[in-house]
Amino acid sequence: MEAQKVDMYLMSNAKFFEGHQISMVRDRLVTLDDSRSYNHFDCILTGRKLRN
Repeated sequence: MEAQKVDMYLMSNAKFFEGHQISMVRDRLVTLDDSRSYNHFDCILTGRKLRN
């Protein structure tokens, strides 16, 4: 996923993460394929496992 999109997402949703989680979430989001990003966002936020 594009770094700019990830940064915008984190800026608008930082209140949902603790400080120590943001760098890990950013790293995971940057490595995602854009076509799967919305599904991954949901899994990251809810803690559910991703179904393929």
